[in-house]
Amino acid sequence: MDNHPTEIQEIINKRNIRELIHFTRVKNLKSILSNGILTRKELDEKKIEYAFNDEKRLDGWVNASCISVTKINPFLIPKFNERYSLKNSDWFQIKIKPSILTENECIFCDTNAASTTFNPFRNDMEKLNLLKSWIAFDAMFKNKVYQTQRPISRIYQKPNETTCAQAEICIIGKIPTNFFINLIEIILLIISSVQYAKINQNFSKSITNN
Repeated sequence: MDNHPTEIQEIINKRNIRELIHFTRVKNLKSILSNGILTRKELDEKKIEYAFNDEKRLDGWVNASCISVTKINPFLIPKFNERYSLKNSDWFQIKIKPSILTENECIFCDTNAASTTFNPFRNDMEKLNLLKSWIAFDAMFKNKVYQTQRPISRIYQKPNETTCAQAEICIIGKIPTNFFINLIEIILLIISSVQYAKINQNFSKSITNN
């Protein structure tokens, strides 16, 4: 299916979208640096160990990774911290070039992808194709969207921010590292984590030896 790259790029330009955001656990970064962002389906098929963000994945699109436009859903990290006994420092935001939207097939959701709003689309390919169109992408920035039945209006949002803070794009397939904007930051964090682990290990050995 043609994912309408020209129309999608026009929306990116019109909205001045500079980056997409994928948040993940810090412990996943080493694997992500080696493999790119893989879908849960790919990770399971390749038997790659990972720490999941959401064990339930109620959206059901395990062949896709969930991405936000410009800034992350502000409700999720506090929710996951409470659910899994984590803290903010356990998470990392990967910034992604918007051009990935013209390369990969995407599902554009104007609110949370797990919302019951999208239930009719999950097992109906013809309906699902509607969510893969540039029209669905543009609809993420409508003056009013509905989260279940609750209306959300566009008031304070910047042009490059979605109307609903929980809107997300499910990008199908792998997101290669060459689309990462903050790749150097990831590399430096991994290096510092390895060095910190070695220092801790040496310190523990010195205490044991004494």
